[in-house]
Amino acid sequence: MKKSLQEKHALSALIEKVETLTEETLANRRDLNRYYGQFYEEVTRMNNLHGLGGKTSISLYMTKFGNINPKILSLIDASSDMTDLDWDDSGKHELDKLIEEILVTYKNLVESYKLGVHNLMIPISATERWNFGKAALVVSSRSSYISSQLTSERIADAIKDEINGTLALKNINDAKLATHNYTGSWDIALTFFSASGFLDNISPLTAGGGFWEVYENNKDNVLHHVLKLQEGKYITRKALLDLREAGELANLEKRGGNVGERINRLYEEKSIKEALQHEDSRKLEIAL
Repeated sequence: MKKSLQEKHALSALIEKVETLTEETLANRRDLNRYYGQFYEEVTRMNNLHGLGGKTSISLYMTKFGNINPKILSLIDASSDMTDLDWDDSGKHELDKLIEEILVTYKNLVESYKLGVHNLMIPISATERWNFGKAALVVSSRSSYISSQLTSERIADAIKDEINGTLALKNINDAKLATHNYTGSWDIALTFFSASGFLDNISPLTAGGGFWEVYENNKDNVLHHVLKLQEGKYITRKALLDLREAGELANLEKRGGNVGERINRLYEEKSIKEALQHEDSRKLEIAL
């Protein structure tokens, strides 16, 4: 009877905390809903403007490079796309400017900040390091001229060398360049992919008081967890791995090794009752 009463008190305390949290976050949730409402209205307005059609008004031809070359205006009509510039010398001259812009811009994508990782390369020992396993730059454009120029041996090799050197890839063939024409009529899209990372190297989780630091200090906060809750349990991570150890595990997995057992040892399963009792004990200590 006493144990049952304690469980009911613990459950009641948990419900009170949820109610308190709901009340404390009311203002923040209201502001967030207001923000998304404004965002939706603005996107709707922009979409309605776009719905005016594909017509372009005279005197509105502008690019990043200044007024557009008047020699190519005869190539452009309501149904044209970037391909119409491919077969004209003046058009190719404008496309060459875009190619130069691509060659400058893609380098900004190959950065740890843009990739969201803490380290691009991690020394593990005197002879071993962790780095990304593969990387690829994908360029999307309707222009066959742009695609053919980028995939020419001179430009493609320079791009792959740059990616390979920045990411410290192990083999020259680990960097790839690909193009396709599935994009908007006048759009050029650059997408960079890198493969073979690991959780403990993700910058928002690890850098400057990130999630892992908060998690380390609040392991028993069951509101962080969903897995196993239906069984009255929750999963907690024991500790953040040293990056060298995490890199070692990542390398082992890349080589086909079995890391499951070592990964599982990082976690432990706890009872929700244990967390609630621990919380009650902390309250008692504070009260005393």
